[in-house]
Amino acid sequence: MHELLLLQLQQYARNTNLLAQQPTFLKAISDTYEGLEADRLELYSSLTLTKTELNDRAKLLHTQLQTLTETQDQLQKSLTALNATFDATGEIILSLDNFGRLIKSNKMGKELLPDIAKYEGKNQTISWQNVHKMLLNPWQLSEIIESLQNEPSIRLTGTLHFTNGRIFEYHSLPQLQNNQLIGRVWCLRDVTEEKKIEELIHHQAYHDALTGLPNRNFLLERIDSIIKENVDKDKKLAIIFIDLDNFKKVNDTDGHEAGDELLRIATKRMRNCVRESDILARLGGDEFLILIESAISQSGLTRMCANILESLTRPFLLNNHNHFISCSMGISIYPRDDSVPDGLIGKADMAMYRAKKLGKNNFQFYSEELERLALQQLELEDKLRTAINTDEIRIHLQPEINLSTGKIVAAEALARWVQLDGTIVPPSQFIAVAEQANLISEIGRLVFDKVCREIADWKRNGINDKITVAINLSAREFKDTELVNNIKRKLLEYKVDGERIILEITESLFMEDKDSVLHIMNQLRDLGIRFAIDDFGTGYSSFSYLQDLPINYLKIDRSFLIGVTQNKKKYAIARSIIDICNHLDLHVIAEGIEDQETLDFIVKNQCTMAQGFFMHYPMPTEDFLSLLLKQTEP
Repeated sequence: MHELLLLQLQQYARNTNLLAQQPTFLKAISDTYEGLEADRLELYSSLTLTKTELNDRAKLLHTQLQTLTETQDQLQKSLTALNATFDATGEIILSLDNFGRLIKSNKMGKELLPDIAKYEGKNQTISWQNVHKMLLNPWQLSEIIESLQNEPSIRLTGTLHFTNGRIFEYHSLPQLQNNQLIGRVWCLRDVTEEKKIEELIHHQAYHDALTGLPNRNFLLERIDSIIKENVDKDKKLAIIFIDLDNFKKVNDTDGHEAGDELLRIATKRMRNCVRESDILARLGGDEFLILIESAISQSGLTRMCANILESLTRPFLLNNHNHFISCSMGISIYPRDDSVPDGLIGKADMAMYRAKKLGKNNFQFYSEELERLALQQLELEDKLRTAINTDEIRIHLQPEINLSTGKIVAAEALARWVQLDGTIVPPSQFIAVAEQANLISEIGRLVFDKVCREIADWKRNGINDKITVAINLSAREFKDTELVNNIKRKLLEYKVDGERIILEITESLFMEDKDSVLHIMNQLRDLGIRFAIDDFGTGYSSFSYLQDLPINYLKIDRSFLIGVTQNKKKYAIARSIIDICNHLDLHVIAEGIEDQETLDFIVKNQCTMAQGFFMHYPMPTEDFLSLLLKQTEP
């Protein structure tokens, strides 16, 4: 019997025999209680399971909700970062759908392209007509649209120039979803300043900073381009190489600023002499080039060069006083003279040097004869370098006579090139080559060494007369920073007194830098060395040099003495020079005496010393020694 039924019977039944009297009835009630108990237990079990399941689901839901919240926060952060990046890229970013509607634009897009950004979020296609009006070259947009119509998934890149002067570089990529095209992203970067810098760098690479003219690089590329296009060589070009004469004097006397201003003025003048189609370029320094690529006749070319010559000989007013220059020009013609840019310029340069040799302030056309002479000069230069190293440079001495005593008191040392086979190369051939090849200083050092050696040898041979030797010193040698040290070293090496040396310099030296020249002269004078002005009267003669500089001797150029007794002007000039020098306590040396009549003139006018073929020719050192020994005989 069910416990609950038994408990109820014990508590409430007055008939204790009820269980025995009604067993079936009570069993039925007990079974009912049992069934209800079983149902209750089953329900409880079910409720317990449900509760557990609900708790588990609640926990899962809570976890999922928390995860979703975190994901949303992360997504929001990512979206914020993306939007910040989107706006901070420094580029315009536009996202369009397949119908040309603007889905999204960034901050820069809204600022720089407001007429396009205003379509964002609107179900409206961008007005491409308005975009056309914004572009400097509207046809570019038409080409882009055509490309997209032909290949919708194409990647695009290029440059757009806007009417407001801005330049944008663009990149465009297709936007795909499940491999389906849903739109296109456009990135535009403002490259205006970059392009300006690129143009500036390009301009600087191909133009001269001082004058603004094209430079050598520009010209070479231009000539090369023309030649490549002219396959049949039926088009003619002319190259004019221009070198300004005496430009360095402007820099030395008035400074580099004045020199720069002269170059700018010269540029303007030359521009006025050429046609608009001609290209005037500056190679550097005082060298210019003109490229003539359009048709011009020989007479037209000649006339153009004559106009340039005339324009550059006019005075240049700099620092309140006039400067005067000229120019030398060489001309080469394509394809007659050469067929490559460097060759054409080189041959024009060759012709220009020919113009300089002919006295400057003129122009010359290139010819094969010029090239032959140039090759000869190169060969001579090469041989001269060898001659310096193999002791082929000798000295000859030309006696200088004291006109009061008739004795040899000095000599002029003259460089002579005696080749190994005995052939003598005249100074007129190799001195100019030495100057151009920067070999004159080496020759000068050799001559000084040999002179000191000869003076020391005279002493060993018993010649006690203090015979002086004059050595020519060029302007280039005077600029040698080691000049004073080299001379001091040789005087010590051979134990030669500096008073035995006279350095002959020309008037042109003082046009370079008078203060610097004076400083070096004073250093050499401290060694006992004296100075003579050579070829006086042939250059920029000024008696102020005789007053301001430590000059001891003056040599009257032979051009004033040839025919002096028959020419009243020469007579007056020569006599005046001698008279002034005597009053300035300068020793006057007459050079180039070739006859008795001229000798009588200089003796009569109290000239101190003389040299010339009439008395003695330049001679080898051994012969000069013999003369000295004979002179010392009792």
